[in-house]
Amino acid sequence: MAGEAYEEYFTDFQTNPQHWNLMDFDIWASTNITNSQLKSAHQAFYKFLNTVIKENTSTEDAIKHAQRLVATKKEDTKMVRPLWSNSAILTVVRRATNIVKAHTDLDKVTENRVNTLVFGHKRKRADDDSYVDVDNNPFWVQREEDDVNEVEEMNTPRDNLPEAKRRAPVLLTPHKPILTKNAFETACSNLGEPLAKWLREVLLSANPEELRERLMQPIKGNGLKITERDERLHVVFETTLREFYAMIKYSPGHKVPWHSSERKFLVERVITPFKLAEYIFGDVSTYWIEKEIMSTKAAEFIDDPSGNLTRKKADGLAIDLVYNADVMIMESSGGPLQQDRKHTQDDSVKLTNGSVSILLACLRKYLGASAETTKKLKTYSIQVIENRITLLETSLYRPRLCKMIEVRNGVFPFALSSIGEYMGVFELLACYVDGLIERRNVMRELSNEVNGVKKLSSESLKAWWIKE
Repeated sequence: MAGEAYEEYFTDFQTNPQHWNLMDFDIWASTNITNSQLKSAHQAFYKFLNTVIKENTSTEDAIKHAQRLVATKKEDTKMVRPLWSNSAILTVVRRATNIVKAHTDLDKVTENRVNTLVFGHKRKRADDDSYVDVDNNPFWVQREEDDVNEVEEMNTPRDNLPEAKRRAPVLLTPHKPILTKNAFETACSNLGEPLAKWLREVLLSANPEELRERLMQPIKGNGLKITERDERLHVVFETTLREFYAMIKYSPGHKVPWHSSERKFLVERVITPFKLAEYIFGDVSTYWIEKEIMSTKAAEFIDDPSGNLTRKKADGLAIDLVYNADVMIMESSGGPLQQDRKHTQDDSVKLTNGSVSILLACLRKYLGASAETTKKLKTYSIQVIENRITLLETSLYRPRLCKMIEVRNGVFPFALSSIGEYMGVFELLACYVDGLIERRNVMRELSNEVNGVKKLSSESLKAWWIKE
């Protein structure tokens, strides 16, 4: 059923370049690389590509030739490139290539499935018995070793066809997020001015004694109202920093020793602010270390009631105390000193599937609520890679499709000289707390709509979900 849904979704794409939504394709492909309906999804992709080629060829022979190329997927690259008469086709091919390349570091079984189902043609090599023969594949766009030749070919006239636009290479820097103007302006948007000012003064401390003195200073409004939320967050931040102060005061160089233990870092550093927020705000109850995720089991049971359910556990799981629903899943991928790449990839997949399962498990109770209200409902996932923590939120995007967005990230410091990095961590925590408060309001609104207390603001979720 998932394959049919993706096939219907893909045929709705506009072939005109100005209507091509690259983000939609990214979401689709990155989700289905590990989806059980992988084959159906990729068949839908080639069906769509075939449609694009048809609409941009004029003769019957050219159409037949294009169909043959798509069906076999084994012709020479130079025979296919003249068919790229607009940038939409080239965009599809490039993104498909990059996404598959990005997943080649997964386990061997997954890599074999991806290469076989997407490209279909292999050749042997010494260190990899499932390597794709890119020379015989028309849909593989080489971007590294043949970069110069590709530029020359793209600038060569091809029977008066319009030149395909060349996209700049995507630079993946997971540990160094790109600082845009918008990101800079929203760096402290969730803290509020009183808290941000207090934190700036505290985090500029030059020695432990100065840090201790500044921590005792109360927050000042300076004409701005200090809310109860600000006061509670102040307690969380102050207590977290006092613990950090105790860890570095008597340590040589006023620093915390680096190590490779995942559990040690999680317990000593990561859990502290979230534990405090749990008891100070009282919105959720968080369970730590190998907590079983019931929402994943529920999702698997709906898909296949007779199948065996998979036991999946998380490093952290937050549960709403009022509605008894999972709201946040956390995974720590290796210790701060050394990243386990395979562990990180597996955790990323677990977080994606887990956050979607949590969202769908909650929404199944409110199928009669309005679709516009359900789009406001968000679930949260947190991933810790080395000493960086990232907060992501998941919500409905289109019928049968969810979106997952990184909203905040921060780095845990290991020395007094880098204590300013706590600013990002506290901003992330404030964003998470505000999200939980907003989520509680959305849940109340959903409950009112499904029980007839409030009129629906749009069509029901059930009617919206089954749309073509």
